[in-house]
Amino acid sequence: MKRIILPSVLLLMGVTGEAMAACAEDLPNCYTQVTDLTGFLPNKTVCDGSSGNWNGQEWHSGSSGQVKNLIDYKHGSSSTNDPTAPIGTWSISGVTVTYGYYNDTNNPAAGTVNYSNQVWQKKDGTYDFCDGNTLKANVTIQTGQGACTGSHVPIACSAAPVIAPAQSTPTLRPTLRPRSQP
Repeated sequence: MKRIILPSVLLLMGVTGEAMAACAEDLPNCYTQVTDLTGFLPNKTVCDGSSGNWNGQEWHSGSSGQVKNLIDYKHGSSSTNDPTAPIGTWSISGVTVTYGYYNDTNNPAAGTVNYSNQVWQKKDGTYDFCDGNTLKANVTIQTGQGACTGSHVPIACSAAPVIAPAQSTPTLRPTLRPRSQP
């Protein structure tokens, strides 16, 4: 049994180390930190998940320099089951974006749960949202408000040069934030 546990622990340590390194420093072969969030996030939709299975399609309304609304596209404004709706607010301070998700989307005055993240762009065109050294989500980002399109398989990367995408191993990533259902 010890033969199985030790390799498993070492594998987990390697995956955790990769995620921590991605959020802790610029890795020139894979990651670059997005430092101009005020020019980057306004009027963009963050797509967490993949086509047909989106965890979130969160549009960052407003312009830089103020607290702005965060709108979940869901199934679109014409949907009778799950229409587009405000789910919180977002703001930027330096290289950190802070999200305030409503505890009750039907009653924004009921308060918010806040999450702060730094944003890192990967060479594969996706973005990692990190809270310190903890990876929160790997997402795609598109301009404007609307349904997310396409899908992606995040690639694993390291400080060593990436040899070929076909040799990269897909990894599972956690969602951007926990979502409570009313």
